[in-house]
Amino acid sequence: MEQPNAEIPQKPCDRLAPIYDVFQDFKAIRAVYTGKGTNTSNRHFSFHLPSQPSDENAKSVFRSNLEVLAQKADFNSQTLLLPNGGWPHSGVSVRAEDYSWHRNETAGILAATTSDGIPLRYDAITTRKRGVVLAAQGADCPSVFLFDPIATVIGIAHSGWKPLVRGVLENLIKDMASLGAKESRIVAFVAPGAGDKYNCFGWDERMETEIRTVFETAGRRDLLSDQSIRHRMTEAEQEELSKTSSCSIGNETFMLSKFAVRQLLGAGILPENVSCSPNSTILDCYERPGTGQGGTVEYKYHSYRREKPNHGLGMSIIFIK
Repeated sequence: MEQPNAEIPQKPCDRLAPIYDVFQDFKAIRAVYTGKGTNTSNRHFSFHLPSQPSDENAKSVFRSNLEVLAQKADFNSQTLLLPNGGWPHSGVSVRAEDYSWHRNETAGILAATTSDGIPLRYDAITTRKRGVVLAAQGADCPSVFLFDPIATVIGIAHSGWKPLVRGVLENLIKDMASLGAKESRIVAFVAPGAGDKYNCFGWDERMETEIRTVFETAGRRDLLSDQSIRHRMTEAEQEELSKTSSCSIGNETFMLSKFAVRQLLGAGILPENVSCSPNSTILDCYERPGTGQGGTVEYKYHSYRREKPNHGLGMSIIFIK
């Protein structure tokens, strides 16, 4: 079976609307994620959904950027599936086949409601259907792409620390198996997120009650004392982080990418079928300070930690051709 490849940038990287290919060797699917653009005219190629139907500017930017992405990745922008009301940071996974999807006229995407009329929100989704595009947004939360090339089942997960602790990848893999996928055949790629070295996190006495509650209610108290998912930043790393993001909760991190990989392996994905980007959305840039035009820093990815409260959002998509 073909092995998953690492990220592959589009020819010379288009910095106005950067996209990166995943699983490029698999011809039955297309999977890409976006980077941060270098132009303010398209809000740095951001994918914030318009919050109000009356916000014509936000609507125009989102639809325009989505159309650019659709043209680059060769899909119909009107077939993109997203949660109905934002990302809940849950462990919830759904199968696209189980719901009726309706056009959201404000954003121009497809969303669904449950049989009880409740907006369908989730953090992972799978399908074996052609004609729909699975998607995830993020700014430090990595997207995780999955594909079984024999059963032709695809999946994607919005994999911030809360969804990971709440079992989003395990639930997604179970849903994929229910559509005919097998753990031993699934290939997985963890896209860039906050990463392992710079995802500053308040452990132990620095941990806030509401944060601790997430671990406890998910049945993962074991993680609170698990040193293997922590990284103690060096002085050099702390200094580098301080240039882009204020961190007042200590010098330890939550190794987000490592934890995502561990969850994949624990759910039965074979080590040789898992690959992971080494990049950090917080720090990675096109040029290091002083090397770009005028010495400015042009960051490669949107980052909540670096840009809040005016952060952009990247988009990840996967579909069956």
